Amino acid sequence: MMNWNVVEHLRDVGGCREYFSAVIAGYISAVYQHLQQVEQPRTPVRRRRIGSQSQVISEPLGIGRFATTAEFAKQLINGEMAQKLYK
Repeated sequence: MMNWNVVEHLRDVGGCREYFSAVIAGYISAVYQHLQQVEQPRTPVRRRRIGSQSQVISEPLGIGRFATTAEFAKQLINGEMAQKLYK
């Protein structure tokens, strides 16, 4: 596991460190808010009867559950966040 603190390697001139920290905090907040929207309580899982068998309809598990969040984060990094960091 790597533990980098990029802000320690930035110059402290012109508020560079504070601006970087604010951009990163905005990114974390945006991803958190997206997760809150995606994870809204949903209706319970329903069972479908097919003949004598029942079929459970469920959502993806594991990483597949957060595929939209990963895509959201990629778009955020490539778009808004990149523009702010390269300002």
